[in-house]
Amino acid sequence: MKNLALIGMPGSGKTIVGKLLAQTLKCKFIDTDTLIEKLEDCSIADLINDKGVEYFRSVESQVLQLAVKQKRSVISTGGGIVLSRRNNDCLDENCIIIYLRTSTATLYNRVKGNADRPLLCDDVKEQLELIYAQRRLMYEGNADLTIDTDNLTVEQVAGQILESL
Repeated sequence: MKNLALIGMPGSGKTIVGKLLAQTLKCKFIDTDTLIEKLEDCSIADLINDKGVEYFRSVESQVLQLAVKQKRSVISTGGGIVLSRRNNDCLDENCIIIYLRTSTATLYNRVKGNADRPLLCDDVKEQLELIYAQRRLMYEGNADLTIDTDNLTVEQVAGQILESL
């Protein structure tokens, strides 16, 4: 089985859907953000605040290289993983890429008030719309499979993915 990689906006459900998929498929679950936090021994928010977004993106690319080497894994990526051509090539070579497409209205309802999302710190709704506008085509262009998550439960999203595989 080729690894599965979940891409999408912050709040699209990559982590929770990924955990359920991994459990169902009886394979490993890897969350790139969690690996970054372990490697750097701090939260993503602190890492970005202390060392900047560019440094964070560099570490994210390194962690992705390690994650895709694992066999039989479901990988939950950070929302901005698609910003790097190197990351996109890495995902494309090693994974079936699944885009969890979610409207900005749904994303806003899921992430508002969450201080753990450092790139969504000011006007959350405006930031989500801006980030989505910047990344939408990258998500769509890299995906082998796109699942619309609005109005679906985690189980329904995972079910659609499994059905499509």
